[in-house]
Amino acid sequence: MNIDLSTIPYLNLITIVVFAVIVLVIIRRLGIKSIGPIKLEYEDQDSMASLNRKNDQADSNLQDRMRDYVDELGETMEACIECDPLIAYALSSSLRFPFYKTVNNNHFTTVLMPENIAAYKERLLIQLQNRYHKVEKLSNGELPPFSDKKEIIISWVEKFISFLKGEVIVTCKEKLKNNERYKKSIKSTRWNDIISENEEKNKNYIKELEE
Repeated sequence: MNIDLSTIPYLNLITIVVFAVIVLVIIRRLGIKSIGPIKLEYEDQDSMASLNRKNDQADSNLQDRMRDYVDELGETMEACIECDPLIAYALSSSLRFPFYKTVNNNHFTTVLMPENIAAYKERLLIQLQNRYHKVEKLSNGELPPFSDKKEIIISWVEKFISFLKGEVIVTCKEKLKNNERYKKSIKSTRWNDIISENEEKNKNYIKELEE
């Protein structure tokens, strides 16, 4: 049977919509999961929202750990620059910025993949070189040329990426545990498929990063 909504008076149509909303609110408060053929997935949706918050928190914790590492790396940079302490501090502060920026972008599982990591390293090195030259111009000859420090700066990039890989693996494993914990309570096939797809992605990330 087809219902022509255009034949229903406007006020009656509003009444029907309001009534339907009230019924849905009551159903949810009573914890009813189905009415005839209509399946309600409120509990699954709540579980998925909670799972997403857990995984978002894992990403946030990763960023916090990496910012702490950049702080520590900055102290190493400062100690390795043989010049006036104020210039060394200025250079260290400037060189940290590209690392903080990439941490804030949080695209780690993309840039660390084998097909992207060489370009990622090159991009970081170019940013560090540009910042080195800026401080060099202001140092009145106090700083040695970039070419003299290039190898040690490359080593800082390598240390950062090596530490980052390890921390991303930790985060991926944390997400796998979250997914496994919530998957047990999810009844919807659709949501379970989404979780399974997410699990597969994280397992692949771990595999690629551990090689």
